[in-house]
Amino acid sequence: MSWKDNIKTLFYIRTGDGKMYATQGAVDYKMHYKTATKELEFNADGFDFVGIEGTYVARENAKGMQYPIEIYFEGENHIEKSKEFEESSKYKNNWTIGHPIFGEITCQPLSLSFDSTNVNITKIIIKVWETIEIKYPDVKDNYTNQIEVRAAKLSSSYFLISLDDLDASVQKDAFSLTDLINNEFTRLPATQEQIVELKNKIREVDIFIEEILSYPERFIASLYSLFQFAVEVEDNIVLKFKRLVSIFNGFKKMGNDNLFEPVSSMIMTVASELAVSSTYDTRTDVNDVATIINEIHNNIQTYYENNEVIPNYELLIDIDFMRSVAIGNLYDIAMNSQQERSMILPEDSNPILLTHRFYRFSDYNLQKFIRDNNIGLKETFSIKKGRLIVWYV
Repeated sequence: MSWKDNIKTLFYIRTGDGKMYATQGAVDYKMHYKTATKELEFNADGFDFVGIEGTYVARENAKGMQYPIEIYFEGENHIEKSKEFEESSKYKNNWTIGHPIFGEITCQPLSLSFDSTNVNITKIIIKVWETIEIKYPDVKDNYTNQIEVRAAKLSSSYFLISLDDLDASVQKDAFSLTDLINNEFTRLPATQEQIVELKNKIREVDIFIEEILSYPERFIASLYSLFQFAVEVEDNIVLKFKRLVSIFNGFKKMGNDNLFEPVSSMIMTVASELAVSSTYDTRTDVNDVATIINEIHNNIQTYYENNEVIPNYELLIDIDFMRSVAIGNLYDIAMNSQQERSMILPEDSNPILLTHRFYRFSDYNLQKFIRDNNIGLKETFSIKKGRLIVWYV
């Protein structure tokens, strides 16, 4: 169908209250339209960096199309009809516009301007914004994918960018780095089988520390693998993140700028991956993890500022993106997580009876109750009256 045929077809607006306003078929009014333009915008952010001319623009997906539309009510009752249209526009449901040029548009009105200065005509200028049809987009499945894409990008290239200018200072800190690796990772609560794998990973890192100037990519790969393994051996999700904080602080104290950038980026990547792939028992766990991720991110920024380091800006943007996605995922989880309840114990009791009381009893729930209440050996068989008890519903 040609454009000449198109413009002869029906133009209509079905407002949120279900009423139809059309250019053909009405007997009590005449309506005309005048529009053939549309506007497309993209989700984008601009980032400026000290010492670098220009702006880095990070562009994501397109926003909904926006359409400026003019319609005219003509006839003796044009004012009454425009008032009826005004009332229809106040309903919050989506509009459907049938447009001869652009086809059917599902949208929401952003603004309406009414002009009745001309005789026998009311002009209404409307700006509508195209909307997706579901009210709340289900993006949860997309969190993991977004993190995986950025993590793959980082691990394959950006971790190595800051290693291009490695100098003797890295080898100078080789002994400190070896001590840090051995002290931090040999204290993990690993099983016998995990200990064997852990020792192999530590040995691999130690080997590449000695050859760091010749094979920086192998050193980075082995260290990244060790970080990922370190969080796997911890049972509790919050303890996993606290382990990352401990690792991060160890490298930060070394004060080696050449190593800090790739290592801190790896830790943020592991933290983001872990945040979107884990399960959470309580809303408190979710909030604790979100706090830790933000603290790591803020400490990275503080390190750069305090040490007057100019980081690789693409690297910085990618880790900021992953942090934002991880925090967004955690906020979604928090909305559906269990909430904390507490009470002062009115009489002596024990963990088994209290687990029966607040949960369906199982070994898992018993261990969860003991962990949530920090119950030690002295309270294993008896918890005294007046003790604060927490549980989750």
